[in-house]
Amino acid sequence: MSTDLDHKPLLTHEIGSLDKPGWRVKAYAGQPLSDRDLEEARTWGERLEVPDYERLIELLGHAPFGKEQKADLQRWSSLYALKLEEGAGLDVVYDGEQQRTEMYDWAVSHSNGFERRGSVRAFDNKYYTKAAVTGPISLKTPFHNGEFSYLVSVAEAELKIPVTGAYPIADWSFDER
Repeated sequence: MSTDLDHKPLLTHEIGSLDKPGWRVKAYAGQPLSDRDLEEARTWGERLEVPDYERLIELLGHAPFGKEQKADLQRWSSLYALKLEEGAGLDVVYDGEQQRTEMYDWAVSHSNGFERRGSVRAFDNKYYTKAAVTGPISLKTPFHNGEFSYLVSVAEAELKIPVTGAYPIADWSFDER
């Protein structure tokens, strides 16, 4: 029996977070965008063949951004990341965590049983807010559903949604129980 995998020498996919575009970071943080930021969004939109990227350019020109516009920025950033990976020929794609703060904080923010204890320096010379486990851990509400629903609607390649595992959550948290 022949499968698609019989014709591919190596299944390829991305395994780490992708850097968020400058236009997304600045706009989301409420910082003014420069002409260079808009040109970057335009150039990459054309290069990656992002459908209707002109709508992003229009959105970027209407700062400041409310909650709904920030969600739109996250989705645009996700679409750019998917198109980058698909254009590179990856067999399995995801959005490089464009809609998340970062892998630890995103999971902890959507869970019960944690209390913030301040920022610590991470391996990549960035900072994250470290939490302490202070009670039973449980999920507040499913938090990958919206991300998945959007990504599956725009991805052309096979899609994956990474979920931060229990070991990193435990290792990166203080234990105060």
